[in-house]
Order: sequence, then C-alpha cells, then structure tokens
Amino acid sequence: MRLTSSSHFFRVRLDGASQHVDRAAFERAVDAGLGELFGELGGGALAPELLSFDEAAREGVLRVPAAHRVAVRAALTLLCAVDGSEARFETTAEASFLHSLG
Repeated sequence: MRLTSSSHFFRVRLDGASQHVDRAAFERAVDAGLGELFGELGGGALAPELLSFDEAAREGVLRVPAAHRVAVRAALTLLCAVDGSEARFETTAEASFLHSLG
C-alpha cells in the first residue's frame, strides 16, 4: 500500500533581505515570487499556505497543493529581490507529509 498526499510541504529560508522580515513580509515575498513568474492570476491560483514562521531564522513552512509543487519551487528559486533589496529563498527541506520535514 502506498501513501499519497494531496499537499506538499516546503521549509524555506529567506536569505539576504536587509530589512526586518515578519510573517506578513515573508508571505508577501512568497506571493511576489509566484506573481513574478506566473502573473498575478496564475500565481494566486497556486495557493501556498504559510503554516509556521520563525522570525529570528526567517524560515517558514509552506503547504501547497501537490500538483503545484514544481511550479512553487521554481518560483521560489527564481526570486531575487524582496521589497527592493537582494534576497533569495533557500529550500531547506521538502516532503509529502508535514512530519517528514523533521
């Protein structure tokens, strides 16, 4: 028997942004990355959900529909600026089940 999940989970860290990053700024950065690659309508359809956020580490856990995991990973990888300053997302872990992120 094979377990499958309708969601996929990413642990991502935002590196390089010079200003303070809170939960709202992190979510805006994710949305901006998706919107930049897929447009406002396309990026919004991917529906990432920020489940948790560690402000000190600038690290969050995202849940996305499993069918969109490749598109979301691509958008996060290609992001190069947040609010006008150089930044990038680093995916530190990904899994089909939340408990597998470690």
